[in-house]
Amino acid sequence: MFRATVRAFVEREVRPHVDDLFTTAVLHEECARSRSGSFAMAVGVHTDMASPHLYWTGMKEIIAKELDL
Repeated sequence: MFRATVRAFVEREVRPHVDDLFTTAVLHEECARSRSGSFAMAVGVHTDMASPHLYWTGMKEIIAKELDL
């Protein structure tokens, strides 16, 4: 029942808003092969939480600063 609930939530609330879903899944599967949950989680946090936020909210400002515009 828990798996079905999580699956329904992901299908309804997450999947419609995610690009490159399969690439991310492969990345996490391969990180999980390390058998280090903290490593896999750290990679996931950076690739799925921190980096997209920086890209969508700061990219124009960062590029302008780097190019001295």
